[in-house]
Amino acid sequence: MEKYILSTVLKPLLQVITRVKIVMNTGSISLRLLTPDDTELHKELIYIALWDHPDEPRRPRSVLESPVVKAYYEDWGQKDDVGLLVFVDGQPAGFIQLRMKHCITDQYADLPELAIAVFPQYHRQGIAGQLFEKLLDHAQPRFKGIRL
Repeated sequence: MEKYILSTVLKPLLQVITRVKIVMNTGSISLRLLTPDDTELHKELIYIALWDHPDEPRRPRSVLESPVVKAYYEDWGQKDDVGLLVFVDGQPAGFIQLRMKHCITDQYADLPELAIAVFPQYHRQGIAGQLFEKLLDHAQPRFKGIRL
């Protein structure tokens, strides 16, 4: 199983990532794969990805322990999990991921679900767009679509 994941999922993505080193006005940007060792950072980014209306108070962090939310990060590293972390000058700036999750709509059940977040201090710098572009480069040959 591990050989399958490395050869069909991670190897092509690693080839894309190793070629990515972008310099922007904000500094040096680098990407790497999201791994099971990144659980705390992963949870923090999932929390940011959970949208709350700006006029409403932020939901409590305990939402991260809800089974619906845990499905985004728990046991990361499954066969179809694909995730990228982005760093600016060595500091975490955001992430993007695709993960197969339960779907009540049969028509979309075989599509991975997208999650994306960028820390607020890195908003409006094109980081999310770059993450999305790199993930799509990898996902398009593997999946017929993605769910939001």
